[in-house]
Amino acid sequence: MEEALISRLRASAGIIAAAGVFNGRPAIDLHERKSNDKAAFPAIVVTVISPGRSYDQDGPDSLQRRVVRFECFGLSAGSSILLKRALTTELEQPALVEGVRFSRGRLRFERSFSPEDVATLRIFRTIADFEIPSNS
Repeated sequence: MEEALISRLRASAGIIAAAGVFNGRPAIDLHERKSNDKAAFPAIVVTVISPGRSYDQDGPDSLQRRVVRFECFGLSAGSSILLKRALTTELEQPALVEGVRFSRGRLRFERSFSPEDVATLRIFRTIADFEIPSNS
């Protein structure tokens, strides 16, 4: 599911318009921000924070409801918030990507942080946790 989710986000026109670029693609990655180059901002880091598995008497349910954390980084507060808005617009729609059927995502938590100084950059961060139902 994680690979399909990353592919989905990198293909979203709204996210492409708001995200920076790293290695010729939108700066969206699992578990870590890949670059401190200014061109790689804004960026999204994706982390699954709850596996979302549920069970019934027959075993695992076919619909999984993972909670996924999206950390949106920008060189201004506005750029991280705009990227989070594009992300929200994308995730609130159903989609079929690489055989994974995503139902409408639900925003569960959101928070913006004070800027952090990293090397010569001032980086702003907005976190959004979504429940994302999918078939795998």
